[in-house]
Parts: sequence; structure tokens; C-alpha cells
Amino acid sequence: MRHLIFCSLAFLSMLLAPVLVLFGSNSLRAGEPVLVVTLPWGPSAASIVSSAGLFEISPETAPFGALTVLTNPADAKRLRENGAWFVLDGKTVAQLCAQ
Repeated sequence: MRHLIFCSLAFLSMLLAPVLVLFGSNSLRAGEPVLVVTLPWGPSAASIVSSAGLFEISPETAPFGALTVLTNPADAKRLRENGAWFVLDGKTVAQLCAQ
């Protein structure tokens, strides 16, 4: 029984490792890309970015995400107030996707 619990915990930690890396990096700085993630039933990520006064930087579109660049630290707060579920460091996301 102990082996089953250990294996289950090891498997779960392996699955959650990328998510933990994303939430562990809270270094959102002006002039750097961020990924804006929205809820499925809310406004689109593109509309949240534009309502915050920012512009998308990626030509690709995704249903629940958009890349933008923060112009100042208050932009992240404004994105959350306009409906963003998460605002994640874009460099960290790019590193995870490249591997």
C-alpha cells in the first residue's frame, strides 16, 4: 500500500511540475511579455488585453490566452480587473513550451 501511495504522489508531482513552475515565477516586469489566460465562459483574452489598453504581440490566436507586453506594473492588475484569470510570465511559458 505504501508503494502505491508513493508512486501516486510521484506521478502527481510530475504532472503538476509545469504548473507549479508557472505559478512560482511571479516576476512580471514592464517591457516583458506576459500570457493572459481567461476563463472559458468569460470575455476572450484578446478583448481583455484591448480593454486594459494593451496590444497583442502574437499573430496566433488562442481561445483562452493572449500574449501582450506590460508597459508598467499596474497593467497586470488592470488585466485581472478586466477579467483575466491568470497573468503569467511569458518567458517562462515559452521555455516550458520549447522543451
